[in-house]
Amino acid sequence: MNIVYFDDISGLDKKADVKIAGVKVGWVENVDLINDHNFQAQVKIMVHKKYVLHENAYGVIRQDGLLGTKFIEIEP
Repeated sequence: MNIVYFDDISGLDKKADVKIAGVKVGWVENVDLINDHNFQAQVKIMVHKKYVLHENAYGVIRQDGLLGTKFIEIEP
């Protein structure tokens, strides 16, 4: 399990896709509000074991088209 922090996760739901270069590599496991980080959103993501994330990787919330679902794009 990996943890990513965001200032705003509007529209991101539990079980949303996690992608790298447009390929689904995991999903959002849990979303919480963390008081310790100035009220940031803490998103726990699950990534399949065959995909390795580097320590300096970061996540960006994206959307499929204008009205599509939101997902997290991992930038390695």
